[in-house]
Amino acid sequence: MMKKVVGLFFICCIILTMLSVRVKAEDEQVLSECKYTGNISQEELIEVFPEYKDDFVKVSSKDDNVQKNYNALSDSPERIVKNTIEKLTGEEVKYIVTFYEDDTYTALRYVSNPSLTGGSETTTPTQYSCSGATLTLSDFIIGGNKMFTISPISFTINKSSYDQLDDISSFATAAIESNGKIYNYVQNRNTYYRTETSSRRAGGHYNDIAGSYLAFEVGKNSWRVIYDGSYYDLGSRFISH
Repeated sequence: MMKKVVGLFFICCIILTMLSVRVKAEDEQVLSECKYTGNISQEELIEVFPEYKDDFVKVSSKDDNVQKNYNALSDSPERIVKNTIEKLTGEEVKYIVTFYEDDTYTALRYVSNPSLTGGSETTTPTQYSCSGATLTLSDFIIGGNKMFTISPISFTINKSSYDQLDDISSFATAAIESNGKIYNYVQNRNTYYRTETSSRRAGGHYNDIAGSYLAFEVGKNSWRVIYDGSYYDLGSRFISH
């Protein structure tokens, strides 16, 4: 009887150990995904673009008077583009940063690597497909930063026919920093054009999310993001129609 009790005890210990390892592994996977779907910090951008470190820190180095004056402006002040940079990392994560004359900037991160998103990519001589991509865009402005996320995004680029936006999230999320507080927003997708035509691209559009316009479009054998009138080309395949 004692041997049975001891044996049962050891079996229970093994099961608990296995469950613990499994939970830990799942937690680590979630943390790994969060690294790529969360906000784009200045530290992350400096790591990707170390040569532009001084340009990134200018936003946070502005004094209180400048921040107050900036807050007094309209929600969407006109900003003049000074420079745009981009880089594709070894993990197939694409970064695009636009710097403005007022020392603010907009940073975009696009992840299509299957190992990071749980999606897939397929390429043939006539077709490219991407499933489960994640788009994150952070707008670093004086006095109140914005972060937007759209996930998942799936699309197909066809060499000899129109491109397709196979799927895009029915909503986008935003986190807005204002006066030291974070406000979260959810905006339902306003329009969804699944297939490109001769007169427009396929696209998912979020017309008013926290006072901003955000869209992901596919067409002319490429894909891009539109944010408040600015266009960010993320990739292309083949020759345009």
